[in-house]
Formats: sequence, C-alpha cells, structure tokens
Amino acid sequence: MRLVEVVPESSSIDELTRTSLVAGLFYTGLRVGEVVGDSNRKWKALTPQGIQLSRTQGGLPKSWMNTPEGELWAWRNRGYLPGLIKEDIHREGEILYIDSVALKHGRRENPLELILNWPYVDLIEAQWIRTMANKRVWPISQSSVRIILRKASDILYPHAFRGSLASSMARDPTISVSDMMGWFGWARASTADAYIMAQRSVVTARQSIGRMVKSIPPPGYSQSTR
Repeated sequence: MRLVEVVPESSSIDELTRTSLVAGLFYTGLRVGEVVGDSNRKWKALTPQGIQLSRTQGGLPKSWMNTPEGELWAWRNRGYLPGLIKEDIHREGEILYIDSVALKHGRRENPLELILNWPYVDLIEAQWIRTMANKRVWPISQSSVRIILRKASDILYPHAFRGSLASSMARDPTISVSDMMGWFGWARASTADAYIMAQRSVVTARQSIGRMVKSIPPPGYSQSTR
C-alpha cells in the first residue's frame, strides 16, 4: 500500500509534505513540536506544592487553577521553536541523519539515524532536498498535523507515533535505558525504564504461562486428540 493512500489529501498541504511528515513521525518518534516547531506558549504548571498535594490526595481540587499564582501553580513560558530546518538533516552514504533538539529539559547528544532503504524514508529525504537553506523542512502548524492524522484515522494523534515506537523498541531485549533516552531525548531514566519494564514484564508473564501450559496439560487433553 502506498503511503498516499493512507494519508488523505489536505486542501492546502501537498502530498509529499503530508506523506513525508507521517513517515518522519513514525520512524523518529520525535515530538510534533520538535518536527514542525511551536509558537510562543504560556501555560499554568504545577508548583512543587501542587505536585505534592496531587500525590498525597490523589488529585487536585477542581478549583486549583483559580488559586493565587505561586501556591499550586505558576506560569511557564516557551519561546518560538522553529522545528527541523534544512541544516538539521544531512546524508552520509545510505544513512539520513536528523539532528533534533529535545524539548522538556531533555537531551539528545547524537543525531537520529534512518536507513534510506527503509520504506518511505526516501520521502523524508525528498522533502529535505527540496527545502531551501535555513527554512523549515515541514512548514506547517501543529494543528495542521492533527488534521492530517485525524483524516487518516480516527485513532491517530501526534504523540501516538512516539509511544508506539518506544513500546516497540522496549520489546528488544538488547535495548538499554540509555539507548532509549538518547533516541527520545528523555530527561529522566525512569521514563525509559517504565517502557522497558512494562514490555519485559509482559514477556516474562507470557513465558511463565507457557511453562505452566507445558507442565500441566488441561483435563482431557492428550497429544492423540489434537
């Protein structure tokens, strides 16, 4: 199936922009703001007192946002973020390197690496090639990204790619916490550990059930009746 069949047409966004964007989100697991950028933002965030209250009481009162600033919440500001620009991507041999600054106090020391013979990575390269110097590779808004994904599927949302990729990586028994932190740009090891432990707990439980099934056949079961 061609990716254009999955990602439907959007009135003002051309086919390559749409399909390469979805491919980029799928393979990189980057936050949407890290890919397409973000405008100036101001929001209310919990203070240490608010966080503590939420933990001890299992939540906050409905009126917490109406309390005086500095008690349970404080304003947070984020300046303009351009997202990925032309110079953030380069090719060496058969590898496409994507250098993205991690958000939310995270850190990503090395660029992400995509192999060009992976399906649809050529679309990412084509979008990058046609981008002018110092310009955004995907010059669209976050709301446009949501519209594109909503038209493709009712269950798709921007962060779904990040969570799905993290869960898939965590199934690999050779992956480490530091590997996942480096790729996703997480600030805390506990975030990566939560994915890894959740996936490996499922595998361990499945293996335990398998051993149980082998050692205790169900009543009336015999090899001859299969």
